[in-house]
Amino acid sequence: FTIQPLWWQTLWFKIILGLLVTTLLLSTVWITSKQIQKKKDQKLIQEKQLSEIQLRALRSQMNPHFVFNSLSAIQYYINENNYEASEQYLVKFSKLIRQFFDLSKENEITLKEEIQLLKSYLEIEKLRFKDRLDFEIFCDENINTNHVKIPTMLLQPIVENAVNHGVFNKVENGKVTLKFNQMDTQTIKVKIIDDGVGFKNTKTEKNKHKSSNVIADRIKFLNQTEKWKITFKNEVLNPDLEDKGNQAIFTITNLS
Repeated sequence: FTIQPLWWQTLWFKIILGLLVTTLLLSTVWITSKQIQKKKDQKLIQEKQLSEIQLRALRSQMNPHFVFNSLSAIQYYINENNYEASEQYLVKFSKLIRQFFDLSKENEITLKEEIQLLKSYLEIEKLRFKDRLDFEIFCDENINTNHVKIPTMLLQPIVENAVNHGVFNKVENGKVTLKFNQMDTQTIKVKIIDDGVGFKNTKTEKNKHKSSNVIADRIKFLNQTEKWKITFKNEVLNPDLEDKGNQAIFTITNLS
């Protein structure tokens, strides 16, 4: 006679058991991988949120400095009792402040808006410097300034440096030049050039480093958002001359 195997010894039981173990292992692996991915996604979201918070904090730190320098500019004509110039100054200053507060609420703005803001700022500084300051803005004709977007207030602190730390200490007339060039469909290059004296004294050097650190930190946070790829560098144009001049170069790539 034939001895029948016990139920747990049968082939069908072994097959079912194998399928159950395999299913359990696969389920465990799937659940674990989903949990790991969820944690990664949560971490990424938190890092992006942190970057946005830090960006807003950095921008709020720059705003008072920007307004203070504008107020210092308008104070000159008020002290001189030049009422016609003061009125002209106030109109331009009001326009600048309105632009500033409207745009500072946004994380990014069009290149046209940024250029208009920089032009308004430089026009006010030109009034303060009288004939000692000139500026030019060049933009590639193939750049659609209404379409291209850049981070808000990214360029203004460097333009401000070019005026207040470069041209301000120059004996003769000074000039600030802004150049916007299209590199490819996603990238523009911005050059901020001045023919000033450079950074001479300790106080100015300290201010320069503080401003550079703020810019470096902001670029770092912007690059972490995975929306931007931005590089920045400063170059002394004529190190052997008294009026050394400076060139700040941004490359701004919109990855979105």
